[in-house]
Amino acid sequence: MGFFSKLLGGGVDKNALIKDLVRLRVRNDPAITAVGFNEKDVDSLPRLQLLGLPEATIATIVETWSILHKRGVSDVEIFQRIEEHRCRVFPRGVMPSPLTLTNYVKYRLELEHSHGTAIQDLFVDAAVEVAKKAYAA
Repeated sequence: MGFFSKLLGGGVDKNALIKDLVRLRVRNDPAITAVGFNEKDVDSLPRLQLLGLPEATIATIVETWSILHKRGVSDVEIFQRIEEHRCRVFPRGVMPSPLTLTNYVKYRLELEHSHGTAIQDLFVDAAVEVAKKAYAA
């Protein structure tokens, strides 16, 4: 059961979206299965561990972008706001150019998740699109 079937009160079940993104990566990234992780493991992940995954970073950034985008905030302003918030906990880098949603997500993933298994650009591209659709951006 994915996030499409778990819409509650007009909102997205973020945990379900993150799990769907993890499943997407597991299905398409041999490096993940090489370390012994498979789709069946996704549902047993504790919530705190789930929120520490790159997929949670993607979902959170896209969610924030979508909310602010719908309010008419410019992309530059959105990314500045997200950056200020995320840099309270994670390192700051040089913002990408051109500054697009997908490029910004890749930049944050590099800063926040470079210690783990490399995340393929094709996965990030697909995950951002899935999250945008979930948040109807």
